Amino acid sequence: MNYTIINAIYSFVAFAFAISFHEWAHAFAAYRLGDPTARNAGRMTLNPFKHIDLFGTLMLLVFGFGWAKPVPVNPRNYKNLIRDDIIVSLAGVLVNMLLAFVFMPLSLYLVQISLEQQSIVLSVLAAMVDYFVFINITLAIFNLIPVPPLDGSHVLEDLLIRKVGPKPFIWMRNNSRYLLIGVLIILRITGVLSLVTNSVYEGIASLYMPLLETIL
Repeated sequence: MNYTIINAIYSFVAFAFAISFHEWAHAFAAYRLGDPTARNAGRMTLNPFKHIDLFGTLMLLVFGFGWAKPVPVNPRNYKNLIRDDIIVSLAGVLVNMLLAFVFMPLSLYLVQISLEQQSIVLSVLAAMVDYFVFINITLAIFNLIPVPPLDGSHVLEDLLIRKVGPKPFIWMRNNSRYLLIGVLIILRITGVLSLVTNSVYEGIASLYMPLLETIL
């Protein structure tokens, strides 16, 4: 029971900070491209409580992945609507992947020394950092799925709206919750998100392993 509680706590903490960086990146990118809407709404912050979505967090407990409240933006403030919307949409994904690359060597190091020293404190810290890396990769991949309100839907709309018109995207936005629940169920049943995330995780880890073996 104690292990379950500790696991739930560090998982939530890691998730909260991962989504905070994700949403801050959207807000910061929008601000740099001329739209202060998110900053003015107090969303250009790393404070998790400004970004946590109750339903998205519940999905984390049920499905193992979730989402935050999307930051408010006003695309009319962009200088180049399509280009800037794509940049803002992908900013969170890029920051999550950057965090995964930055924290991966620390994760591998902590896991190794926690195994060697058999320290409970080090084990919890190693698990928290390792999950932080994993959830950042998961968030990056998950948000590329082209279903509203995920970031991939904005990119898909920006790339195709001139060719297919707005109707399909209006329909997707109007039915976003049902579409998203359907995607979550498919991902849960097939396990494809976990497979992709694990592959990316192992690929990044393999880049650092030779260096880690030299240090240890």
